[in-house]
Amino acid sequence: MAGIRDFDAVQPQLTFETAAGRSKTALWSRGRSIVLIVEGREHEFRFNGTLTETRALALLSEHHVPVEREDAARIAVFRTAAVCLLALVLLFLIT
Repeated sequence: MAGIRDFDAVQPQLTFETAAGRSKTALWSRGRSIVLIVEGREHEFRFNGTLTETRALALLSEHHVPVEREDAARIAVFRTAAVCLLALVLLFLIT
């Protein structure tokens, strides 16, 4: 009985160019990799000698694929925490 796992094992690996053309969203991890969402599945492409960060971002831009920074949520949390900490310090100094 062939199950889903057997089917996944025989799926051919997508090239970055093919995945970029079919992707709806990209998650960019600066300096490390790009994760493309293709047909509901994540495909990670690490930057190396054949795939450079600049070339990958340019290709995604040509295909009008929105690129989100993977660490954007973490940056927003740190900024919010810094503002709250600053507000507490100012409140402490005022009282």
